[in-house]
Amino acid sequence: MNEHILPWDCKAFTLLVVLYPILHLYGIGLPNVSVADVMLAVFIAYDLTRMVGTRELHLYPEWIPFAVYVLFAVMLGDASSEMLAGLRFLAYLYSVAWLTPNYFDFSYGVVVLEKAVIAASAWAIVQAIGIYAFGRYIPGTLNFLPIMREDLLTYGEGYRSGVLRVRSFFGEPAHFAAYVLLYIQLVLDVYGVSKRRRRLVLAVAALVFSVSNLGYIGLAWVWFVYFASRLTSAAKTGVVDVRGLLGGIASALTLPAFLAWFTNTEVFATFVRRIDPEGGSVRGRLDGYYVFQPGVVGDQAIRVFGHGFDDSQVIHYLPSIPLFYWRFGYLGTALFFLAVLISLSRNRERAGLHVVLLFILLGIGSELFASYLLILFMAFVNTCCTDKGIQ
Repeated sequence: MNEHILPWDCKAFTLLVVLYPILHLYGIGLPNVSVADVMLAVFIAYDLTRMVGTRELHLYPEWIPFAVYVLFAVMLGDASSEMLAGLRFLAYLYSVAWLTPNYFDFSYGVVVLEKAVIAASAWAIVQAIGIYAFGRYIPGTLNFLPIMREDLLTYGEGYRSGVLRVRSFFGEPAHFAAYVLLYIQLVLDVYGVSKRRRRLVLAVAALVFSVSNLGYIGLAWVWFVYFASRLTSAAKTGVVDVRGLLGGIASALTLPAFLAWFTNTEVFATFVRRIDPEGGSVRGRLDGYYVFQPGVVGDQAIRVFGHGFDDSQVIHYLPSIPLFYWRFGYLGTALFFLAVLISLSRNRERAGLHVVLLFILLGIGSELFASYLLILFMAFVNTCCTDKGIQ
C-alpha cells in the first residue's frame, strides 16, 4: 500500500506499533501504565466502535485459542497486578490477531522503522563516545516527561567507564538490540546490502557498542541466514551475484584485522565480563530454565496449565520460553507456538520466515514473547506476505 494514500488510522497504528518500544518508557502518572499502553487502549476502543456495521473483517484465527487460554488465566488471577499484566498481554494478542491485519502497513512500517533505527543508532554511538572516551553516560530519555523506570533517571551516576552500556532511546540494551536486529533482517531481505550499505554499517556499529550478548548472537545469526540464503539462491538459479561475492570476500579478508583491533577495546572487555560463567548475564539468563527441573513448577496440573500471571514464586529472571511454561504450562506454550507456526505457514515470503526464526532465537534468551515486541515482530511477519513491496 502506498504510504501517500494510506488511511490515517493505518498510519497511526503502524506508527504506534513501530514506536511502541520507545513510547513504553514514559508513563502517565499511574503505576505500570505507559503512554504506549494508553494509546493502544484508545486505538482498540476506536476499532471496536468502527467495527459496528463493518462487513469486511480480517482476522488471524490461529491466535484465538491462545488468547482464550490467556483470558482464563487472567480471570483466575487474584492480585490486581496480575490482572493488569494479563490485560496488557491480552491487548498485545488482540493487536496481533485483529489490529495488524486491518491497520498495519508493511511498507510504511519498514520506512518508519528505518528512520527510528537510524536515529537510535546515531544516538547510541554518541552514548558510546561519552562512555568510552569520557566516562560519562548521555541519557537517551526525555527526563522532563514521566519515566516508567526510575533507575533510568540515575543510570550513569557513580559508575566507571566500561560498566555502563548504551541503551539509546530504550530501557534495556537487549531491547535496543532486538529492535535493530529486526531492522537489519528486514533490510537484508527487502532491499539487500548494496542499497542500504551505509545505514547497515551504522546499525551494526551501534549494535556492537551496545555490548548486548543477545545482540551479538542475533547479529551473527542474521548474517549467517543472509549469506546462506544467497548461496542457496545461487545454487538453484546458477546465477552468481558477483558484487555480493566480492563483498563477502572483502569482509572475510578484513575480519582478522577487525578482530585484532576489537579484542583490545573496552567494549570487548565489557563483553567478556558479561559472559563470565560465574556471574555474567549469560548465566543469569540461562538460570531461568531452572523451572523445567522436576518439581519446581508444581504438580502435574500446574505443569500442564501453568500458574497464570502469578510470578511471586519466581526466583530468577525468566526468558520467554521458561516464562511461558511457568505462566501457561505445556498446553498454553504449545498453543502459542502453534499460532506462530501457522502464521509462518501462511507466509511464503523469505522475510517472514527469517523474522520468525530471529523472533524465536531472541526469545530463548529474553522475554520478547511476553513483551510489546511481540506486536512489532508479528506485525511484520503477518503482513509482509500481503504487501506488494516497498514504494
